[in-house]
Order: sequence, then C-alpha cells, then structure tokens
Amino acid sequence: MELARQNRLPESLETFEKLRREHPAYIPAWFMGARTLEQAGEPEAAKALYKEGIALANRTGDTHAAAEMSAALDMLE
Repeated sequence: MELARQNRLPESLETFEKLRREHPAYIPAWFMGARTLEQAGEPEAAKALYKEGIALANRTGDTHAAAEMSAALDMLE
C-alpha cells in the first residue's frame, strides 16, 4: 500500500498481482489490489477482483474479510 500512497499505482498493482500469484490464499492481496485498482480509475477491474477475493474469503471461512470486500464492492455498484 505504500506504493499506492506515493501514487506509484502501476508498481503497486504489479506488486499485488505478483503477491496473488505467489501466495493466492493471502486474502489482503485481493482486497488491497482491488482498492488500488479503484484508485487507478479502473472500477470494473476492481469489482472483478473484489468478487474473486470475496469468493476466496468465503471458501476459507474469513467472514470478516468477505464482509469488508462486499461493502467495498457495494460502494462501486
């Protein structure tokens, strides 16, 4: 998220994509990646990533993360 705070969005997005590839069960990578996509002005891509993250969170029983991502998704829809 530090890269996103510095408005280095392409680098931030690349980092989250790599993190999701290498550690697909790390749910924060899905949530923070989607938030960064929002910040980059890519709401449709953010929605898709939130949906994938919500599904992952539900599969792993992380209801808190699923609820947070659902709320963020609702704000975009």
